[in-house]
Amino acid sequence: MAAIVTVVGAGTVPGFLARAGAGTPNLPALSPAEVLAKATNAQFVPFSGTVRLTSNLGLPSLGGLGGTSGSVTDLLSGVHDANVWVGGPDQVRIALPAPLAETSWIRNGNDVWAWDSSAQQAVHATLPAGHDGAGGPADETAAPGVPDPTRETPADFAQALLAKVTPTTAVSVDASRFVAGRPAYELVISPRSSTSTIGTASLSIDAATGLPLDVRITPRNSATPAFEFGFTRLALAAPAVSNFTFTPPPGATVVQAKDPSALLSPGLSGRFQRQFGPKPGPGTPTADAGAPSPAAPPVTVIGTGWDSVAIISGQSLPRGVRGFLDGATPVTLGNGSTGRLITTRLVNVLVLDDGRLAVGAVTPEALQHAVAGR
Repeated sequence: MAAIVTVVGAGTVPGFLARAGAGTPNLPALSPAEVLAKATNAQFVPFSGTVRLTSNLGLPSLGGLGGTSGSVTDLLSGVHDANVWVGGPDQVRIALPAPLAETSWIRNGNDVWAWDSSAQQAVHATLPAGHDGAGGPADETAAPGVPDPTRETPADFAQALLAKVTPTTAVSVDASRFVAGRPAYELVISPRSSTSTIGTASLSIDAATGLPLDVRITPRNSATPAFEFGFTRLALAAPAVSNFTFTPPPGATVVQAKDPSALLSPGLSGRFQRQFGPKPGPGTPTADAGAPSPAAPPVTVIGTGWDSVAIISGQSLPRGVRGFLDGATPVTLGNGSTGRLITTRLVNVLVLDDGRLAVGAVTPEALQHAVAGR
């Protein structure tokens, strides 16, 4: 998946889930190819709004497993909102509200900030001159993962799905709908793969701009989406410049990070201190420790398109997840590898005892077969 630096740098427009308002818009009929072209050729438009991720994987709430606020662990179940403001490629703000707290990421020009109000801690990085801040999109061969409003926009997620439209995919147009009060075409793509757990991916495409406003992923043999990802409120107008100005409040701890990717770390409190040295005193900016951010874990992608499986080496699991794994199904692969299998309505995960993690929107059998060959 594209990182938050991509969002902060590229300024691509989100389309976050909102269940349609009443009624059906009266739109000119378009073929699937025409709606697909409208979505893939959409141009950037400044906006502000509220976005929502609804996850229904069939898992219990994982909030008590030690994941920090805004982490993927938090996003695996329930409903999560974010407020977003995008003025251009170098003006982006994303705020994740919580009771009496907020976590925000802000880019204004070459300045990038991450703010955790609960820890009263700000992390600052400066992008090199001429840097667009983009971390690059996720590998288009990788299977769709969990949508993450702190790392990508629904438009990013939709484009990754649209990139999979090949002869192995059926494409159709369903009845139009309203999303955040805007009329939208409903583009439905369906994998023809027998091992994919995805039944359909439904994309609501704004009739006026072509922007993806909503993405719903429904498992095979199910009528209920596992993920809904889209706008609940949207204003297509340039946000006030003040939204992109950030000054740490008095008493806040300020960490100067050399690498902007440090701002990707969920839960600013603690994790940044482990990366950048001892915790400074309140209100005292720290000197840059000069330590680079840890390299991203190596990822190997097996297969292509809907059948692809990502194998991640050296992946550390959030604190507490090991206890959750005790209830997962133990497996032994044909190559002798052992591990635990976590199955959900859509994404299946194989946690291997050798430290590798395999993830794919494929059947458990297909996932194990892919890993057994490695």
